[in-house]
Amino acid sequence: AIKASYPSWVFEYFQHLESIVRSFFLSATTSRCFINDDEVEDWIRLGITVHSRDEVGLFAYPGQSNMTGRRLPLSWSARIRESSHGRTFTLLDAAALATTSPLDLSDPAASPDFVSVSFYKIFGFPDVGALIIRKAAGHLLQRRRYFGGGTIDMVIAVGCTSHVKRDSSLHDQLEDGTLPFLSIFALDIAIDVHARLFTSMARISSHTAFLASYLYNNLQHLHHENGSSLLRIYTDDASSYGNPALQGATIAFNVYTAEGKLIPCQVIEELADNEGIYIRSGSLCNPGGIATYLGYTPEDLKRAFALGNRCSKPLSDIDGNPTGVVRVSLGAMSTRQDVDTLVSFLIAKVLPIKDQDLVWSDDPTLENLVGYDTVSLLEAVKLPSPTKHVVERVAMKSVEELSPSGKSRRLARLFKIGRFKR
Repeated sequence: AIKASYPSWVFEYFQHLESIVRSFFLSATTSRCFINDDEVEDWIRLGITVHSRDEVGLFAYPGQSNMTGRRLPLSWSARIRESSHGRTFTLLDAAALATTSPLDLSDPAASPDFVSVSFYKIFGFPDVGALIIRKAAGHLLQRRRYFGGGTIDMVIAVGCTSHVKRDSSLHDQLEDGTLPFLSIFALDIAIDVHARLFTSMARISSHTAFLASYLYNNLQHLHHENGSSLLRIYTDDASSYGNPALQGATIAFNVYTAEGKLIPCQVIEELADNEGIYIRSGSLCNPGGIATYLGYTPEDLKRAFALGNRCSKPLSDIDGNPTGVVRVSLGAMSTRQDVDTLVSFLIAKVLPIKDQDLVWSDDPTLENLVGYDTVSLLEAVKLPSPTKHVVERVAMKSVEELSPSGKSRRLARLFKIGRFKR
């Protein structure tokens, strides 16, 4: 859509951006990846990029890394707008950030031009998302060279081809096809129930910040008998667990035996699944973060691909180096008992694993990774059960009890949007 308005446009992005947003570079004239905060700060301060009248830029970055949980400066959007990069618009990927942090968009001058959020990640259901657009930036999306049903007022299909786009509100021009109206109705209910259970995003932020700090401090002290660390935790210099302005409730790590051999992250996830502990493993759709923290060069990644490594079917390791990480995420419903359960699991089921417990075949794909001795450890200790009943109690309420009373501006309340209009 941007290319239709400005055939020449520059895409600048921070390395921790998820794959789906990073793909914007495919339609950009040129692109640039910022490796760290210092590069972004220098770029803003020095004003290296000066766009012509026929060129614009889009700077995209995550409010929170979906790998390490590190939170990036929300002030970048306003500073870029005030700098010599005035024709550079900003996109904040708030999918991870908005799950456990207030999102204040009440001041348009300080807000990003575009904000993407995932209601699925906030509520679990419904599985829809939203693009929040600053009105002053809406014109970038109004010259699309395609259209869908519901975004036009007239189409001529016989004799000649012509169409007239809607010229009313911006959302009418962008909402192609039939809207997911059942999910939108469910979203109304989800916001009400979420507020009833947790009262505010600020409270969730404080709760998860405490749990993340508690978990991080416990994980740091997990060592083998020979003194070597069980985990290698990936953090940024700017991270500060317990400070929600700098760090979200996410921790990424890899696991090693006392002899220093990697226990593949996929094996850890499978062992945890058997205990009812749900974590994620792999590259997390974050190629920049994985390459940076695991030390892979472009040549290394090309070699890994040639060896058979794929995003959806990863190798267990490459020359003993991990191809992904274990990620633990905490949310509004997480408890201190959940943290204790995870730590107990690592002590009882993972810490005893020795090099000889991992049997490798010639085929490095995970289907042929055998660890029978490791699996047998599952019977060693009975772990406390993590919490799992809160959602069931909510689901047992009647539809009438959960129905919203009136059509309030719930999205505006959730994200603190000033002068909200649909």
